[in-house]
Amino acid sequence: MSYLGAFGLGEKDDLMGYAVLSSEKKKGLLLNLVVAPPYRRRGIASQLVLAAAECADSLSYPALVLRVRASNDGAIALYKGLGFIDIEVRPRYYSNGEAARVMILRLPYKLPEDKEEGDKNARGLNNRKNMTKVGANNDGDDGGIPSLWGWLSGLLRW
Repeated sequence: MSYLGAFGLGEKDDLMGYAVLSSEKKKGLLLNLVVAPPYRRRGIASQLVLAAAECADSLSYPALVLRVRASNDGAIALYKGLGFIDIEVRPRYYSNGEAARVMILRLPYKLPEDKEEGDKNARGLNNRKNMTKVGANNDGDDGGIPSLWGWLSGLLRW
């Protein structure tokens, strides 16, 4: 499992967001993507997804797969804007009965060919000054996704 984090610079070196990458069926699997509320709408999620794609590509995976709540329109728009495509819907995937959309991004990553869409979604993607890749902790333990923000923040600072 690999953890990628985005940290602020300067006096406030807060954890702004993180991504958790694993594998499934010989593909990279984006298990979790979180951006803290004060840092949303700044391109951080896009940077984290692209960093996860780079990591998956460096591990020779042909694609990056994710599952997203069918009702999460903002996340779905982000993923589609980065070039992910729908491959299936899994009914009643989540504990509340909600369906999951399964999406895939072929690797190596290329910005979408539609220039206007690519420009819109590339906001901040080439500016990685706030991005820190944090280890490939490939410990073979695929159990449990860290859910406590403070615990993960401490883990990522080692």
